Amino acid sequence: MAPVRGIWFGIIPPIALAFLFGSRATAESAVDAVTAQTMFNQAFQYDSNPLLLARGNKAVSGSLSSPELLVTGDMPTEHFDLDARLDGNEYDLPGYSSLDTHNKARFTEIGETWQATIAGTFDYDTTRTSEVLASGINTAGIRHTGIGLQPQFQVNLSPLDILQVSPSYTRNLYADTRLYNDYDYAGIAPLWQHALTDLDTLQLGGQLGRYQARSGPSITIDNAGPSLGLGRRFSERLSVSVNAGAQEMWFHYGLPLGLPDARTLGYTYSVTTTYQGQQDSLQLVAGRQPTPNANGSENETTTVNATAVHFVTTMLETDLTAIFQHFDYTGVQASRKAGLQREFISLAPKILYHLTQALSVDLTYQYREKDVIAGETGVSNVILMNFTYHPLAFSMR
Repeated sequence: MAPVRGIWFGIIPPIALAFLFGSRATAESAVDAVTAQTMFNQAFQYDSNPLLLARGNKAVSGSLSSPELLVTGDMPTEHFDLDARLDGNEYDLPGYSSLDTHNKARFTEIGETWQATIAGTFDYDTTRTSEVLASGINTAGIRHTGIGLQPQFQVNLSPLDILQVSPSYTRNLYADTRLYNDYDYAGIAPLWQHALTDLDTLQLGGQLGRYQARSGPSITIDNAGPSLGLGRRFSERLSVSVNAGAQEMWFHYGLPLGLPDARTLGYTYSVTTTYQGQQDSLQLVAGRQPTPNANGSENETTTVNATAVHFVTTMLETDLTAIFQHFDYTGVQASRKAGLQREFISLAPKILYHLTQALSVDLTYQYREKDVIAGETGVSNVILMNFTYHPLAFSMR
């Protein structure tokens, strides 16, 4: 009964929040509305190597049933969103089936010259999905609970200047702490944005963060650094933004490791290109930043992500998603001099067809490749057929 209690613990608070804000919206104004959208996904999957193991991998077949509820509330000075989803996974290998939940909620208050947002996430799943990339520890069937809080405060200092402050906090817990480290991450990111012209923006920001292992060896990692960015809107369809910064990290090791403190100096960057045409869209995102994970440390993650969508007709579309990630581990599982390097590649073409206004079907093939240990690679071929049913949204006033 523990998994069921965990799922209800994750779903009830955001749903209650949605109805609370929905009731407030209905009472405040006749033009305010709460819109609810239900959705159901039924997928059938084959994966030749779900854990991306280099040796001893087993193919898995199964299905994924996902009911989902999306609720949106619009008021003159307030807005909220809720996304609550259940995932029922049934596979033909022991330890792979699970009943998971993923939830997101966001509430925004808008003033004349300011805006405040509070957002939260709750995930209750297994390490089969949460950790296959992040920590590099490949197992199935171990429960993972993730909680996140991301408020944001924005003030319009002038018609050309915006100041944002974005604190964040995440906690990740694991049912088996012999393999995984529970950890917290808390950070804050101030940002000043100035409009140079109608098409160009300048950004000056920074990042402060602390990673704290809550199980296993005592490890604390602090990071801080400034960043500078430029944005350019070349046309109504094409925009580009570039951001670069320095990043200093301090490693503090307690018992039982007893290692001397360490200090490293690195860099961060992000480049985002977005194109939106009448029948085609393209987004290319590249970046490098520290990423906390459950192996007792943070890693420097370099990511290149490209997504292309082409609408053949109003009923038929083709998608292509390509991902490259490079993980550089600098914590207790890696030498601070040589480091431990891992790379991940994914290529996923998809065809989607709208059978009706409420029903669509899509077919995806995904190729995945990941470095597991020195000289060995895990390769996976995935075939996924998914049916999505999303009836018309209904409004509550």
